[in-house]
Amino acid sequence: MAQCASREQRTMRIVEVDVEAGATTLLREDTDPHWLELISGVPDWAPDGRLIYTADIDDTRRLLIGDEPVTPVGLQVRAVASVNDDGDVLFLASSEPTEQHVWAMLAPEYRDCVPLTTSSGVHSGVGARDVLVVTSASLAHDGVETVVRKDGEQIVVIESFAEPAPFEPNVSISRQGERELRTALVMPHDHVPGSVRLPVLMDPYGWPHAQRVLASRGA
Repeated sequence: MAQCASREQRTMRIVEVDVEAGATTLLREDTDPHWLELISGVPDWAPDGRLIYTADIDDTRRLLIGDEPVTPVGLQVRAVASVNDDGDVLFLASSEPTEQHVWAMLAPEYRDCVPLTTSSGVHSGVGARDVLVVTSASLAHDGVETVVRKDGEQIVVIESFAEPAPFEPNVSISRQGERELRTALVMPHDHVPGSVRLPVLMDPYGWPHAQRVLASRGA
């Protein structure tokens, strides 16, 4: 199986590939007049043969099993990390744009959408619902923290020997304008609010694949 996109990313197709015959069969086609996002980890197959993929529905990038959206409106799917032998889908998603959390969609009914991380930050994960490795970045600490969980309980912290940053960034995140665009204001670390007028340097755009404002010191 393969996912193909037009150069301007307005048409996307999922095809099944017959390697021996050198032929493809169209499974799904999506179009958008502006942009379609390529999501890592999909397409894939559920154990019962249904297609696992994502599509933009109701202003939300949702996970679909077959033709049925299974994630709620407002939870934006960013990537699918794995589909285990039981069919459970481990994926990364955001309800707040500055954060990313690890979620599980549980087989076989795909009715239970379970958050596996909840603390503020940018989280990624690999594994399954019983054993899971989670990496986390946030505004509260330098670098990335990595933990191993078994049956929901933390059992191991993997130590990092990365050199810490020489300073702690003074950052506040807010919502600006009628579209509530997330904005990170970075101030001098020793600045006293109201003490002096400061110039403003803008850094607003990082292309569609490089989000600028995240709840992570590394950003």
